[in-house]
Amino acid sequence: MNNKTPQHDLALHAQQSNMAVPYPPHYQNDEIDLVELVKTLWQGKLTILLSTVLCGLIAVGYALWAPEVWTAKARIIEAKTNDYTELSTTVNAFTPVFTNDNENESQANISAILIKEVQASTLFHHFIDAYNSSINKEHFLTQNALFQNYVAEKKLNDEAITRALHDWSENISATSNAKRGTKADFYTLSFNSYSQETSYQLLKAYSSYIHNLVNNETISSINSIINGYTRELTAQYDMLSNKAQRSLMLEKSKASIALQITANAQLKQPLANYNNNNDLFDVALGENANKAKLDALNNLKDLTLFEPDLITVTSKLDFLSKNTGIDKDIHFQSVRYIDEIAMPLSRDKPKRALITVLGVLLGGMLGVAIVLIRHTVRKYNA
Repeated sequence: MNNKTPQHDLALHAQQSNMAVPYPPHYQNDEIDLVELVKTLWQGKLTILLSTVLCGLIAVGYALWAPEVWTAKARIIEAKTNDYTELSTTVNAFTPVFTNDNENESQANISAILIKEVQASTLFHHFIDAYNSSINKEHFLTQNALFQNYVAEKKLNDEAITRALHDWSENISATSNAKRGTKADFYTLSFNSYSQETSYQLLKAYSSYIHNLVNNETISSINSIINGYTRELTAQYDMLSNKAQRSLMLEKSKASIALQITANAQLKQPLANYNNNNDLFDVALGENANKAKLDALNNLKDLTLFEPDLITVTSKLDFLSKNTGIDKDIHFQSVRYIDEIAMPLSRDKPKRALITVLGVLLGGMLGVAIVLIRHTVRKYNA
């Protein structure tokens, strides 16, 4: 049964008529209008061109006026046996001094130290450490004519000289080609400078300086070991000689007293079948024998009868007196060059072509940015 009345239908129709009709949804358009973008850039082509040219000129100017950096290089490896044969042979000549049938621990240690001093690995690492030493770098530079001329031209004060020494020292390095966990096959020596010629001359001079330094320090170290052992042997000789002298004096005293006893007892001849092993004095020898013994002891010069070790010590000291150490003029190489020091063929800095290209690209991007920002501002204000 339908209970709706005409009045109810009329009210419902009026209510529906008064309801707001919804608007269709609005979507914001985020797409770039390429046509408008190209048009905007074309209109601002002069700005883009000027920005590109300006930045390009700045880049070219910087590339032309920036200080040049040239690097001279050389590669080195451990020296081969024939590079230090003379040194090794000379050191091995001292081997008999440190080895004998009664070799003690001190002699064994000295012998091991001497052998290690002339090993290729020791010489090589000594060279690398000396090359990278900041003290050696600064000492070399203060004596180098090129650095002295640089200081004079720039009229540097003490503080500026200290900074210059630090900066120039940073340009000197010996680097390994070894990767993590691997052993180095070679080291690269390098010296950076402001010109092709100076980098070559500085690397050549510094490498020679380090070579001479390592050679002198190696020879000095070996000679210090030899001289130290010579002093040790001299002290040992003095001690053994003193001990032998005391033993001789004791024997003389015993023989003199035995002579007095036998003279007082009128024992001219030795006593037959008499065991005197426990007697303090050899009275059993008789007066004549004790007198002969005392005369022999008074004329005795060879102390090795009392201290046989004096024979070995004396022979070693005689050898060392004739061979006082390693000659400083001995020739040997602590490293071997697999690439000789050569003039660098190209500079490291500045990379003029790269700087120019980057300057032009930066100028173009800057010009585009200016045009787009200007267009956006105008559109916003319109």
